[in-house]
Parts: sequence; structure tokens; C-alpha cells
Amino acid sequence: MFDFSVVTKWFDALLRQTCGLSNFWAVLIECVIVGLIVLTLYALIAMFMIYFERKVCAVVWALCV
Repeated sequence: MFDFSVVTKWFDALLRQTCGLSNFWAVLIECVIVGLIVLTLYALIAMFMIYFERKVCAVVWALCV
């Protein structure tokens, strides 16, 4: 399994050292970004499932007619 600590350490160092943010703001930004990624993934999965369901229903309806 991929170890995300490399990415998180790099991003944390970027926010704290390069941008000069305090611990609070760095953690807040990290949490917001993770939340946005999770919401985006949920939305993409939902769109895929809706699209797939409509294709299946169209095929089933065409077979029944």
C-alpha cells in the first residue's frame, strides 16, 4: 500500500516553512483540502452510478418492449 506520509510531510513543510503559516492555519488548510477531495470523489462515484444505472435501465427497457 502507498505510504502517504511522503506527500503529507512535503505539503505540511510547504505550508509551514515556505508560506510561513502557523500550525493552526496549516492544519486547517490540510483538513479543508482532504475534505474537498473526499467530496469530489463521492460526487464522481455518484455521477458514474447514475450514468450506469440509466444505461442499464435503457437496455432492460429496450429488451422488454
